[in-house]
Amino acid sequence: MIMRIAFLCNAKYVLSLKKIMNQYHNIETFYFCSSDKEQKIKEDEYKIKIDKNYEYEIFKLLEIDLVLMYSWKYLIPENVLNRIPVYNFHPSLLPAYRGPLPLTFQILNGEKTGGVTLHKVDKYYDNGAIYTQMKYNISSNDTSVILEIKVFQCIKRIMDMFVKDLINSNILLTNQDISKVTCYSYADLNKYIIDNTYSLNKFLQISRYINKVKLKIKVGNDIYFLKNYKIDRDNICNYEYCLTNKKIYVSIIPYKDVGVKTINKVASIPIVP
Repeated sequence: MIMRIAFLCNAKYVLSLKKIMNQYHNIETFYFCSSDKEQKIKEDEYKIKIDKNYEYEIFKLLEIDLVLMYSWKYLIPENVLNRIPVYNFHPSLLPAYRGPLPLTFQILNGEKTGGVTLHKVDKYYDNGAIYTQMKYNISSNDTSVILEIKVFQCIKRIMDMFVKDLINSNILLTNQDISKVTCYSYADLNKYIIDNTYSLNKFLQISRYINKVKLKIKVGNDIYFLKNYKIDRDNICNYEYCLTNKKIYVSIIPYKDVGVKTINKVASIPIVP
């Protein structure tokens, strides 16, 4: 018997997820990516517009048996949860690092171990009972690409177990330990400021990984955005900063939220980990 699965995901992960799902010959998978308009783009891919009234009626039309999610930012309506089992791959060891940026905050917090959790979805974000978890090591040289490879390696191993247990009707779940919950949001990024406690390795890891977020640095008593950096001085990166074990050269821009003025002279200022 063929099982029909809907996979809800960020569009950039479809190819990686297909490589995993295509090996299961007893599963037919349909991929759903959020978009500005509803549009079928391939035989098994759909772009759908999500709003608060969207009820996922297409699941009925496709006779979906089970829903999987990865990097899907929308809550699933309770009426859908009541009629179809829904599971989410979350790139942390829940209940730690709930929220939309688990990988980012694990790097910011200097974690040495990461992981992936497959959990049942309920009406709250990242709250449902856990099927299983897998760990991986985080190295100081890991970039966002390397971490995503590690995440998908975990997803592949978890899927092998999950499919076997689905076939044997042997899905066992464990409730999350609420006393161990940690949760981070986009607003929490404002709490992280590069200062003179940073080593070069930590600075490079954060700057390589968090390439879509403006990093903030502390210059004296003021806060600036880090625009660019170089190991050697050039015409753009000409402000000298001292890490705990290395000087770097940076260009900075005012952090307007706190009314900081632009630095207009070269300064030797301690910063960062």
